[in-house]
Amino acid sequence: MVGYDDYLKAGKPPFACDDVHVSVFRGGVKFDLSQFDEIVNAELQLDTAKSISRSEGKMVRTAAPISYANKLCMATEIFSSKMLCDYPTLLPVGETISLGVTEEVRDWISMRRNNFGFVLNGPRPDFSAQTPPRDNDAKISWYSNFRLRVTYEPTLNSRMPQ
Repeated sequence: MVGYDDYLKAGKPPFACDDVHVSVFRGGVKFDLSQFDEIVNAELQLDTAKSISRSEGKMVRTAAPISYANKLCMATEIFSSKMLCDYPTLLPVGETISLGVTEEVRDWISMRRNNFGFVLNGPRPDFSAQTPPRDNDAKISWYSNFRLRVTYEPTLNSRMPQ
């Protein structure tokens, strides 16, 4: 699940306190690459299973699911509520998403970086807790069928099927 869900209930005089809730969702996926020594190519594939959108408090209907995740990055730690990551890459849109991740996978296999997996982010940039979004909007997508297609040279990977 990736996206955001905002809630605002404006206060009324004489108690003009606003009720504001902001939820940001990021998703993560990790693949076991321990049997690889060297790869030729790697491609991440995933499907957009469903999505919801709300604008000004009203649900927006679509015939096909929309992918609201707009960035893929490399996790910098074990998955946590913050889902910290770096090296963001723009994600293509669509029901089936495919993206080349060869360099990222090579970094994990060679142990130049720890394999904490990928993080899906978006569609809202970070904001300050002092200035949260003040609307009743939401954009959330659910993803499924994650695949990492790896091409490798069998002679360079003795632990893989020959």
